Parts: sequence; C-alpha cells; structure tokens
Amino acid sequence: MNDGRIDGPPTATCTRWTPVDDVVPDPCAATLGTPVDLVISANAVLNTVTSELTMNGSTVTLPGIVVARANLPSVRVLNLKTLQVSAGRALTFTGPHAVLVLVHGNATVSGTINASAPAPAATPVLVPGADSLRCDAARKGKNGTAASGGNDGGGGGGGGAFGDNGGDGGAGQGGIASGGKGSKDDGAFPLRGGCSGGRGGDDNSAGNGDQGGLPGGGGGAFAISALGSITVGGALQANGGAATGGNVQRGGGGGGGAGGTLALDGNTVSLLASSALCAKGGGGGEAGSSNTSGQDAPAVTCVLARAGGGAGNSMNGGDGGLGGSTPISGGDTGLDGETDLGVDGGGGGGGGGAGKVLLRARMVGGLTNESLIITPTPTVL
Repeated sequence: MNDGRIDGPPTATCTRWTPVDDVVPDPCAATLGTPVDLVISANAVLNTVTSELTMNGSTVTLPGIVVARANLPSVRVLNLKTLQVSAGRALTFTGPHAVLVLVHGNATVSGTINASAPAPAATPVLVPGADSLRCDAARKGKNGTAASGGNDGGGGGGGGAFGDNGGDGGAGQGGIASGGKGSKDDGAFPLRGGCSGGRGGDDNSAGNGDQGGLPGGGGGAFAISALGSITVGGALQANGGAATGGNVQRGGGGGGGAGGTLALDGNTVSLLASSALCAKGGGGGEAGSSNTSGQDAPAVTCVLARAGGGAGNSMNGGDGGLGGSTPISGGDTGLDGETDLGVDGGGGGGGGGAGKVLLRARMVGGLTNESLIITPTPTVL
C-alpha cells in the first residue's frame, strides 16, 4: 500500500578493519566524524594539534580525533574517504602528535608526504611522534662533555636511536669524553618517531660557552591505513635531523637524530618505479678547532646513500659520523679531535640510527623495481 511517504537514500554503511597501529579499534566510530575526500592539489600543511589543513591560503579542519597512549606519543587520527596527493605537491605534518590516516577507500600518493625533522634550533621543533617519552636516556644520544681547561676540545654528541643504534661521539682533544650513542628500540611496532642526538661539548676555557654543535631531532611517524588500495609514485619521508658543527674554540659536533616510522597498510600496496620511502638517520656535525668552526652535517635527502656527516672545514676537529641507512642502519662514530702544530680540536658528533618502514597488505607490488628507493630495509607483513 502506498502510504504517501518518499523514501530517502539508504543509510550509509561503514566497513570495519583493523588499522596497522591499532590505536583506533573501530574506524567506524562516530567520534571520528564523517569521512571526507582529501585532494592535495597544492603544497599543504597539516597541524596535528588542531587538525587544520592549510592549502592555497585557505584552512579547513579535517575530521578525526587525538588518541592518548601511555609512554608513547599521542596520535592524531584523520578520517578520510579517499586520499590523493598530486604530483609535485607536498603534504607536511607539524606538531607533536604522530599521524594515522584512515582511508575508507583508496589512497594515491604521487607527490610527497613529509614528517622529517627540521633543521636544528636552540629551541627544538618537534615533528609528529618524535622524541616522545619512549626516547628515554637509553635511546637518546648523550651530550658530549665540556672541556675543563687548557687547549682541550669538547666531546662530540652521540647519535640518537630508534630502528637501529646511533653512533658514539668522538673524544675531544685532551681525552675529553664524548657522548654515548642511543640504543635501538626492539619493542613492538607502535607508531612513534625517532630520538634526538646529543649536543656537542663546549670548550669553556674560552669563557663564552655554548660552542658545542646542536643535535639533530628525531624523525616523525605516520601511517596510512586504507580499506582499499594504496598506490605510491612519490616520496614518503620521516628522516632524522642533521646536526650542526661545533663552533671555533674546539666545540664538539652535535649528534645526528634517528629516523622515524613510515607505515603503509592496505588491501593492496603498489610501489611504482618512481616511489621513495625514507626513514634515514641524520649525520653528526664536525667539531671545531682552535681557529675554525666545524661543518654542519648536510641536510638528509631521500636517496639510498647514507646521510653524510660534517667534514672538511675544521683542520683538527673530528668529522661527524654518517647517519644510518640501508644497508647499514646504525649511525657511525664521530672521529676524535687531534692536535697538530698548536691547533687543537673537539670530537665529531655520532650519526643517528635509521628508523622503521612497515608494509602490510594482502599483496605488495613493486618491491623488485630497480629504481625503487626504500631505506631502511622494510618489514613486510
């Protein structure tokens, strides 16, 4: 019988799955809000504190929640229908929360998603999930010891750790102790970033202090968990930070930061020949000598080669150690300072250890592409 009512559209349904980090047991929970399509068509920044996305001069708030975890970084969960990052465009995450992107359909990344550590600063800028409570004294690089007098040089800072060990700093001239390396975290996968390096030791005999190099910060952490397919033809980056060199008057070099976490979790994951996934450790800074400042470690780039340490500027300051990457995922030890013809140097900073890359899917395609860049070696589930 016709009762005169007009039938509306069928009630939307939601298919449940278990995200890779398991921080949200129910992707269909009402607290996540209504999922939206997201197309990154210009360079964009996502603030993990507010969930605000700024692109093309406009700001929108994406649906999602923040999930707190004991002794681990909190996670900003984004709730999307589909995700597309256009070629030549970059999505950058800022703020302290790790990021879990839930995609109820398919995700395509032809551009760049970046959660790498920024350049070192006196007041460190945290990237998502980096340098969390999990980065305790055992995992952070230790500070180099300050020189006590005479022509001694400051010790180099140790490299931070996560997926693998950092490198020890080098000793300053006069046997001044270096900062010890951070030790890798063998815990289960939970989404978190890398740990920072240690600061280079000062040469306080000069009377002005603060001559040690600044440490590199830990790389961030993000995961894309899709009910459908994930196709990557661009770059995903969560690299540790490069450290700065020690200042003139024999400051020790800073230690490099460890790489963070990249995770792709979908029904299928396809890695195109043009794709690159990098969670490398940053290089240590070169130490200063009595007449020259040390060289900063170069910025970390998404290539297979290991991130370099600072070198070549200071006559007797120790060079910084290389950062961790494939095939060697631990950071190198910084070199000791030397004395030559009255010129003395501090110790170089240790390199940061590599992070972690995780791929989980019913089928992962493209791993045999010769031009594919993945570093460190991924865990495939």
